[in-house]
Amino acid sequence: MITFKKLTDVLFPDREKGPFNPLKLNSLDWSVTYNNTDKIAFVVFKGINRKLTLWEGKDYDDAGQFTDADVDEQVIKLMGINKKKLA
Repeated sequence: MITFKKLTDVLFPDREKGPFNPLKLNSLDWSVTYNNTDKIAFVVFKGINRKLTLWEGKDYDDAGQFTDADVDEQVIKLMGINKKKLA
């Protein structure tokens, strides 16, 4: 889970529909799904029902055995979250 210092605007990108309006959140909680056969890992954000692909193909192989901290870092990177806003 990613926690923010204060209520923060979070923008969830969507490849098919473009960006959605930002949501004001205190934190982001997620559930990870991964598939070794298809070489893909993604998160679904709890309570928001938005999905974000973390690693796919060669990037999935390069990520190896990832931890919750690795997932947090990848979400922060992919969503462009400013680390100064984090608790």
